[in-house]
Amino acid sequence: MTDPTPQAPPATQSPRRSETARRFVAASAILAVAGGALAADFFVFRLDVLFTAVLTIATILAFGEFCDMCEARGFRPFRIWGMAVCVGLVWLHWLALSGLLSAGAGWPLLEAGSVAAVFAIFLRQFLIRDNRDALPAVGMTLLGVVYLWFLPCFLVRIRHLEDPLGNAEWLLSGNALLISTVVVSKASDVGAYFVGRSIGRHKLIPRISPAKSVEGAIAGLAASVGAAYGCAALGLLPGLREAWMIPALGVLAGAAGQCGDLLESLFKRSGGVKDSGGVFPGYGGVLDVIDSLLISAPAIYLFLRFAAGLELAP
Repeated sequence: MTDPTPQAPPATQSPRRSETARRFVAASAILAVAGGALAADFFVFRLDVLFTAVLTIATILAFGEFCDMCEARGFRPFRIWGMAVCVGLVWLHWLALSGLLSAGAGWPLLEAGSVAAVFAIFLRQFLIRDNRDALPAVGMTLLGVVYLWFLPCFLVRIRHLEDPLGNAEWLLSGNALLISTVVVSKASDVGAYFVGRSIGRHKLIPRISPAKSVEGAIAGLAASVGAAYGCAALGLLPGLREAWMIPALGVLAGAAGQCGDLLESLFKRSGGVKDSGGVFPGYGGVLDVIDSLLISAPAIYLFLRFAAGLELAP
């Protein structure tokens, strides 16, 4: 009796395609949540309260991931204390921008809150009898607050920018600018990822991120410039009237976004982890999703304020 013809093993999806599919699903979920918050704020609340709530949740999760990386190296920042400080500053910043307080009261309140937040972190260390780990505990907590509150707060500021020569209200122009910020910044991630995996041969900075290539970095910059032109064509970059501003914004966003990605890679490499967390399959943690925005958002905000002349809505 002859042996039956061996059956070919069932076709399985390649790891690369599987990872791309997971990234697509995760990106769709993120866009749905963020887009829903922006739409509700615009049509229902007329304030950016839901967007700030989403930012609050992201800040808490990202601070936890940051603490995990620190603890992997034996450092123990004040996890709960730092989260509480970040949340308080997020909402003080929202109050300062919202106009709900009396004229001129918002920014002094935020300044006072920032000072109180620093003192609160010092106070937390004063309550500990053993002072041997005071320097890394206080230092890492303050770094986490700067990294995960101060830098992301520029996303909210971008949403409050308006063109002083335009007619659109700040919620409309601010939403457009915020969407453009995310699209142009993340376009660099997408371009660098696919081109780097396909034809990347020359390592960019292998001691920080072995997977990133020079070819991917160049493709990322080109993708950001293309995305900037696309956003401008759709009317999502109000106030950028000079022809040079669009490619300059693309290059700035792409370069800053890649610096943000490298910075988080540096932290992960120091902590000995591949991903900052596992919240988003295919991406990793919250930090893996927002890392490029942490540097590109402040850079884009400064560009829009001082090169394009946009102003914060009163």
